[in-house]
Amino acid sequence: MEKDSKNIKPQAGDLVFVYGTLKAGFYNHRVMQYAKGSFVSRATTTKAFPMIDGGFPYLYDEEGVGNEIVGEVYQIPTEQGFSPLDGLEGYPHHYTRRKVGVVLSDEGDKTVDAWVYFANHERQTDELISEFR
Repeated sequence: MEKDSKNIKPQAGDLVFVYGTLKAGFYNHRVMQYAKGSFVSRATTTKAFPMIDGGFPYLYDEEGVGNEIVGEVYQIPTEQGFSPLDGLEGYPHHYTRRKVGVVLSDEGDKTVDAWVYFANHERQTDELISEFR
């Protein structure tokens, strides 16, 4: 996928991969509900990325470093549905976003592209995790 997605806007029906507090059962999942996101599947990134746990997870756009990341994929029904997600993530200043390949584990291991939010600051540790719990 294109590394610089700044000029690409999410479209109605696009998928988003979440790996932290937006997942079901976590305190920011309500924001996914505001976005009217529909659960699609548990998923894993097709490539490795570094993720740290600083009380909540930070994922860094350093493809090939770290682990394949475990999370959930949701379908966002409207372009406006990304607004609450962008607000929570502080896009585009605190986080950036781009599409990456993910494998849908509940859909026969089908591979799709989904938006992912990446921390927009330098990583401060090498203590990496693959799943936020």
